[in-house]
Amino acid sequence: AAKVAGNYAASLRADQEAQAQGYDNVLWLDAIHRKYIEECGTMNLAFVMDQVVITPPLSGTILPGITRDSVLTLFRDLGLEVEERLISIDEVVAADRAGILKEAFGMGTAATIAPISQISYQGQDMRLPPATEFQYANLVLDKLEAIKTARVPDPYGWVMKL
Repeated sequence: AAKVAGNYAASLRADQEAQAQGYDNVLWLDAIHRKYIEECGTMNLAFVMDQVVITPPLSGTILPGITRDSVLTLFRDLGLEVEERLISIDEVVAADRAGILKEAFGMGTAATIAPISQISYQGQDMRLPPATEFQYANLVLDKLEAIKTARVPDPYGWVMKL
């Protein structure tokens, strides 16, 4: 799989429909079962449930984003539990109802981390805390920005001087 503009042409209609309803983006489910979450728009994504970071595993339809890899590396190095596994939309709905869905965010080159404030599914709106209250996403975003701007050493070799 490769990240090229043609891969996203089919998503334009869904994006337009979502925006017409007041949403910023589309949460994509898998094409076979239509229940496993894959991406948000053109970004990888993650959820924080009950102090665990959960992200869909890489597959032929989920591209191995560089930002995703960096974010997951930082989470692990900070001692946080990370699970790369299938996650169904029903699990997210159940986590929201149980009060354990704490954060959801996209990960990508342009946005780095894009907090998700609301997920709507089959008429149910799941509202997340304000982005300023996202402990996990903000912790890693701050660390990643500090590395990118050379405020802290880069132990990973991610930054190159030109």
